[in-house]
Amino acid sequence: MSRVRGVYRDAKVGWYFEAASHKDPVTGKWKQVTRRGFATAAQAGHARQAFLDENEAAPTPTT
Repeated sequence: MSRVRGVYRDAKVGWYFEAASHKDPVTGKWKQVTRRGFATAAQAGHARQAFLDENEAAPTPTT
């Protein structure tokens, strides 16, 4: 099995992904997002990529 970046095995059952969503304009830190509950690593990988694609198209928040 090839390793998918940002996808990890859950301690109990299933898979999850982590991704950075956007940079906070005030603090300059990246917002970390975690989504759990995927049955396979491939599902988690596809969901991560969809999240990143959606996030890239969305405008960055401003204050």
